[in-house]
Amino acid sequence: MSENFDKKNQQAFSLLEVVITLAILVAVIFAISNLMRNTFDVKVALSQKNKVTNRVNRAMQKISYDLGHAFLLHPRWQVHRTDGVSRTHFSIKKNSKGDRLAMTYMGHESIKANSPESDLSYVVYELKSSPKFPHRKDLYRGELLRIPEKDFRFKDDPPMRAFVKNIESLEILPWNGDDWSKSGWDSGRGDTEKILPHMVMIKMTAWIDDPIEGIEPDESEESLVHYSTIVYLPYALDFKELKSRNSSFNWKL
Repeated sequence: MSENFDKKNQQAFSLLEVVITLAILVAVIFAISNLMRNTFDVKVALSQKNKVTNRVNRAMQKISYDLGHAFLLHPRWQVHRTDGVSRTHFSIKKNSKGDRLAMTYMGHESIKANSPESDLSYVVYELKSSPKFPHRKDLYRGELLRIPEKDFRFKDDPPMRAFVKNIESLEILPWNGDDWSKSGWDSGRGDTEKILPHMVMIKMTAWIDDPIEGIEPDESEESLVHYSTIVYLPYALDFKELKSRNSSFNWKL
């Protein structure tokens, strides 16, 4: 009789071991699944942020390239100009949707090889509401493949196309000699007439998540990423200014 009792105890103990083992296994699987889910979420978030960063970096590089080739010509320097009207332009206009940058530049690249297109052009950057998602904005870029004609007056935009999507804000600050100016710039009038800024700071804020139709987007501060860069405008230095800095330059005849 004691033998039977011992066997029952051994069987009961073995069942308890199985139950405990299963409980531990379930706990381990649950912990591993949570860890994998968190890792996946972090990986997706980093991947999305990297995608936005790469997209904005391309935009920054393009704007920086255009700014680096921006130029102005005084009317008296332009051949056959008798009306005193400048055919070159540089302006930064403040707007509630985002700053607007317009300029003539000499960095246009021909679409086709050996094309007769000039490298002189007029380009505009401006934020506009997305046609598909009005609560979001896209950065548009327009380029006129020539210097505008006399009656253009730089008031009309060239053909505009969406350049970078999902941009929350764009701020462009020119250096006025003492500080970053928040009042904009206009080479056609005022204190900045016929002058290019020596430096321009670009600040761009983008949404991390792409909008999905029918789903309310997350528009908290945590869903935004901020970028900034400073661009030097080499053509802002005229000959007179360079000569006044003879200590920094080696003049050779």
